[in-house]
Amino acid sequence: MDDLDALLELGPRFFYRFLTEVEHQQLNIGISVRPAFSTNFSNRLKYEGYVFEPELLYWNYIPLTESFLFGALNLTFGTAGVNRFFYSVDPQFANANRPEFTANSGLTEISLFLGASQRINQRFSLFLAFLYSNLSLSANNESPLIEQKHNYGGIFGIIWNAFESKETVPALPSD
Repeated sequence: MDDLDALLELGPRFFYRFLTEVEHQQLNIGISVRPAFSTNFSNRLKYEGYVFEPELLYWNYIPLTESFLFGALNLTFGTAGVNRFFYSVDPQFANANRPEFTANSGLTEISLFLGASQRINQRFSLFLAFLYSNLSLSANNESPLIEQKHNYGGIFGIIWNAFESKETVPALPSD
């Protein structure tokens, strides 16, 4: 089988906040909807489908350091095109150890993040997190391309708040 191209996803994320009266803590329900495009970064950009990701997020703000501890539980769903990108085995690539498989739309994974975030300035933050990913309930958990149904990892990233409303409210209640 050919190596996979990179998959780029970009789209909005919406939040509804709970625990707004609890000092330095927040519970959010979020929903992300992202179109996904594969690319080889030279001459090809192909639309693969959509990723839909509801999530439950908990934040605990530490005022002294302007940092956050957080946890998130995500359910990731992919359309058939996105799931085929990762999990399908076309007939020409099938063999005794890798049978033909056609992926379906549906649940891709259930994941849990635990981590910390440090604000750099009003627009940028750094984060470090531990990730657990469970594929055992995936719509495509029988794909021969899934070698492990339970995966663990670490993530480091930069958060960029590209746009901000003119009228804002504090992310968490202040002192």
